[in-house]
Amino acid sequence: MATRDFSATPLTSTTLEGGFLEMATALNAAEVNDTTAPNQIQLTVNTDNQTVSINATIPASFAVDASGNLTITATEYIGV
Repeated sequence: MATRDFSATPLTSTTLEGGFLEMATALNAAEVNDTTAPNQIQLTVNTDNQTVSINATIPASFAVDASGNLTITATEYIGV
């Protein structure tokens, strides 16, 4: 898996909710820039209710560690 440098687009929000929205927006933009990436992140903006709905399907791998705990790791699917 490639290591990515996200320092050019750091999260600037001061809340978890804002950071979540920034990350979803960044992932959605990255998908648009990678013509081979599937459309895994959808944002629906409702200006009347002042809400944003985020639907995300992220590929992941699952394993059980030495203690028997389930570990979940997102797998890369955007080639940006």
